[in-house]
Amino acid sequence: MFADCLVDRIVSGAIEPVGAVAEPYALWAIRRENFEPLLTHQAVVMTDNLEPFERLKLHILNLGHTLLAEEWIGSGRKLTETVSRMLSDSKTLARLADIYACEVVPGFGVHGMAEQAERYVQTTIERLRNPFLEHRIADIANNHPAKVGRRIGAFLDWVHATDPQMPLPRLIAIANAHA
Repeated sequence: MFADCLVDRIVSGAIEPVGAVAEPYALWAIRRENFEPLLTHQAVVMTDNLEPFERLKLHILNLGHTLLAEEWIGSGRKLTETVSRMLSDSKTLARLADIYACEVVPGFGVHGMAEQAERYVQTTIERLRNPFLEHRIADIANNHPAKVGRRIGAFLDWVHATDPQMPLPRLIAIANAHA
């Protein structure tokens, strides 16, 4: 039997011959549908609906990565720049937090998920600032236009399908620049 599931964990590098550098945060959401888990663990969530987990991961964690890549691409920063180093700059952190607070969380609010989104944003910022992960922005920036479409464009479509008038000016500007 194959279960429909989602894994939420940042992996920033390989450990040879077999292994990976990963953060301590982990979530494995598994859709129940006639599936009995083989194990129980605090990071394993059995659910009837994966969509909230998918939306949070894609439109907060992944969208945040894409916003940082967008800034990195236009900034001339080093190829070795990491997510945590970028966010050690208070102005970069403030810009990311502001987009989350003014555009992303209100967008989730349209779908009744504002509280979940606020909690996930706080956790995500902590995760992104983890200095032990060497998560290179150059790696995240691969296939950037496609990621903008999937992470930002899809968020805009999701929000505007419910509230066509919701103002999301910075996200719209980034999406339009890569359309």
